[in-house]
Formats: sequence, C-alpha cells, structure tokens
Amino acid sequence: MGSLRAARFFGILAACAVALASGSALAGLGDDFGARDPASCPFRDAPKTGAPSQQQMLRYLACDVEKIGDMGEYLYLIGEPLLEIAPKGRALDPKSDVLARDADPKLPVFDVRGYFRYYRCGRKTSIAWTTNPGHACRYQQYEDAKGLCWRDAHAEWHCMMDFTFDLKRTIHDAVPPTGGPAHPAS
Repeated sequence: MGSLRAARFFGILAACAVALASGSALAGLGDDFGARDPASCPFRDAPKTGAPSQQQMLRYLACDVEKIGDMGEYLYLIGEPLLEIAPKGRALDPKSDVLARDADPKLPVFDVRGYFRYYRCGRKTSIAWTTNPGHACRYQQYEDAKGLCWRDAHAEWHCMMDFTFDLKRTIHDAVPPTGGPAHPAS
C-alpha cells in the first residue's frame, strides 16, 4: 500500500512538472478577466551567448510583466509590441541600469526600444465589467519606450521596459488585447 501511495505521489509530481514545463500552469487564468492568459516562461536559458532573438525578447518581457496583481483584482498584459533589441551588448552600468535587477555584472546587457501598450483588466465581477461587459480594461501607450534584456546570476534571461503609469494618458473602457509578445494576434 505504501509503494502504491508513493507511485501515485510521484505520478502527480511528474504531471505537475510537465504542466509547468509546457506553460499550461497559467492556462485559464485570463478567463476570469475575459482576456487571454498571461505569458509563462518555464525556460529562460536561451540563447547561451549573444542577444536574444526578437521573439525571445518579447517572450521574456511578457513573462516579466504579464501577471495577476493588486491582490488578484487585475490582470496586466502587453499588447501591440513593436520593439527591437540591440544586436550587440554593452557593459552593465549598476547606477543607470536599475531595471536589470539581479543582473550578472560579468555579462552584457542589451538595450531595447520601441512601442507597446500595457493593459490593466478588471475581473468579470468588477463594476467596470458589469457596466460595460468586455470593456473592463484600460491601457497606456508607450511610444518611445526604452528597456533592457539581461541574464541574472542563474543565467536566466529577463527583459524589462522603463515605464511609469500616467493617469492622464490612460485609455479607459478598452477590450483586452488578443495577441501579445507571447501570443500572436489571431
């Protein structure tokens, strides 16, 4: 009986590992907001050298900023990204590269620039949703955004953009993005 329990336990453990590796651990989280799911990055080790590709940079950025936040009340998503990454890295400047949290100082950082929208979507149970179903998001456009990609002490890639939320520039009553850095628009 003990070995049967152990086998079941390890079977469940293996299934969880497969779910995490495939990225399905976040599947369905967007449903409560009437939106797509946030990105997940079970692996952040590519490339081993040089700059991330355009697709890798967009995915790492999405994984670092797409999330459910504010005690579960809002879903944050990136939409319409038009970003480019510098093909050559440069030395980390700890004073000015504040975005590069836990960056390995021996490795280069890569500048990112361009355009994207950052969405904040309320739950289907929110007042915004019940008064205007499907339009419970607000977003802000970042037209001349700057950011970085870097590897941390565990050799995992991260990307972050420098943006601050300005209520005066916010677009309200928006639909959530259908596509994003990790989810091509359908």
